Amino acid sequence: LKAEATTDNKGWYKIEIDQDHQDEICEVVLTKSPDPSCAEIEEFRDRARVPLTSNNGMKQQGTRFANPIAFFPKEPRKECGGILQAYDLKDAPENP
Repeated sequence: LKAEATTDNKGWYKIEIDQDHQDEICEVVLTKSPDPSCAEIEEFRDRARVPLTSNNGMKQQGTRFANPIAFFPKEPRKECGGILQAYDLKDAPENP
């Protein structure tokens, strides 16, 4: 199955599933940003997987949340290198 959704002005989207899909997983993937200055897609940060079953041992009310995915600007902000380095997320120069 395939469904499309558009985010609201805060970046939230909603896709309704009509029933339990026991062994299925929804893969959410970025496709196109409405903002050309923030339209870069980074590999492995452009998708999230969401189980579509309520029979997984966790008490849930029917809402599932995907891990955050986002578009990125072409030019990173000056402070990004230091932040990434502080969290040991990647080899970033101290003064990008």
